[in-house]
Amino acid sequence: MAVTRHFSVTNWQTADGHFLPQDTASSSISGGDFFKGGISDLQLDTTDHATVYAASFVFGVWRRSPRLDGDNTFHQIISGNDQTSAVATQVERAAIAVTAKNGHTRVYAGLGNGATADSNLWRADNADVSAAALFASKTTGVGGWKLLSDSRNGSDGFASFNWCGGQCSYDMPIASPAGHPDNLWIGGQMQYGEIGQDIFNPRPPRSNGRTIQRSTDGGQTFTDMTNDTQSPPLGMHPDQHAIVFDPSNPDIAFVGSDGGVVRTNGQFVDTSNTCFSRPIRGSDLQDCRKWLAAIPNRILSLNDGLATLQYQSVSINPHDPLHQVLGGTQDNGTWAWSGTPDSWFESVGGDGGQSGTDAANRNIRVHSYTGADMDINFQGSATSGWDFISSPMDQNATEFGAFYSPIIMDPTEGGTIFVGLQHIWRTQDSGGSRAYLDANC
Repeated sequence: MAVTRHFSVTNWQTADGHFLPQDTASSSISGGDFFKGGISDLQLDTTDHATVYAASFVFGVWRRSPRLDGDNTFHQIISGNDQTSAVATQVERAAIAVTAKNGHTRVYAGLGNGATADSNLWRADNADVSAAALFASKTTGVGGWKLLSDSRNGSDGFASFNWCGGQCSYDMPIASPAGHPDNLWIGGQMQYGEIGQDIFNPRPPRSNGRTIQRSTDGGQTFTDMTNDTQSPPLGMHPDQHAIVFDPSNPDIAFVGSDGGVVRTNGQFVDTSNTCFSRPIRGSDLQDCRKWLAAIPNRILSLNDGLATLQYQSVSINPHDPLHQVLGGTQDNGTWAWSGTPDSWFESVGGDGGQSGTDAANRNIRVHSYTGADMDINFQGSATSGWDFISSPMDQNATEFGAFYSPIIMDPTEGGTIFVGLQHIWRTQDSGGSRAYLDANC
């Protein structure tokens, strides 16, 4: 069977065993650049399967509905946050969840960051109107789309304000379990500043990270699904991509991420009283008490047998090349091996970039995250020994590098490390004295 493509951006539907091209071309959308007009999600109307919703990069959400619009053409129903910008990028992605309530189609739409707007969440309670009416309602505020996000700290809508940040092109799942239209789960950027892991943008410790959030009131408020109640907690990976639900229990969610698959056990616990032991007050305390009012009782890892870790770099210890190895994995940390099949362990988390061992001292090791971000360890691969050493490169606003920038250890001179960015950088003292780095970095 031949499949043909018409126009710049094309969707297909199956009808009587044939694929039919459906045009979404317009004066603004173009499939020539996938990140400007590429389709990020497709969903059918739950009550009318001839109606198709398409989320796109940059250009918001589109719909094809012969019943509602009288033709077979895709029409834009909500614009992207900054679709007219010449520098609009894939961060301006849209994501959708289509459900039904009170006999009407309900649509949730997440819009990614633009040059003039932060990522935000919208809801249309009755999408059974013309595309023109829906499109106009984002601007007029009359019927149609309702903005659920609020930039004011402490407000109900603050949880979904800028929730995917600079990661919208990568971390932006939203989902509503079938038959439960007021339940909505959203995933986005891990709020590292709220858990003490962002030294450049620290924020009050008012959450568990908010990488996944859950609402039971139609997206008005959310609670934090990142960690469960165990001590220490089992936490979700920072980069989330997919959410589905147990058909018989909307509170059991299966969540797919760079770290594999986990699921919740369907029970939630109020841990908001723990907020009083955190150094926060005012609006930050209000946020914390809302977000931790119903966290998962248990998060269960389903990764046994799921061999999906991707090693993208490896280094040997020149002092013991047959028994000492470091390996960087894509967004799943840098792992260490000491010669036996079961000796692999995660030495440091985050993105696993490059690594190496000092030529003069077998216990001095280096690893990187992304770009120029890198640590030194004077205790071999000990998980507690890593010190941050890349501030001079990180804080240089005009110096850029690859996602995994090249790093090499001098093969003969101890303490010497080279990093390739727009220029070649070098340290000859392992990034600084051990006493200073251990105490401050």
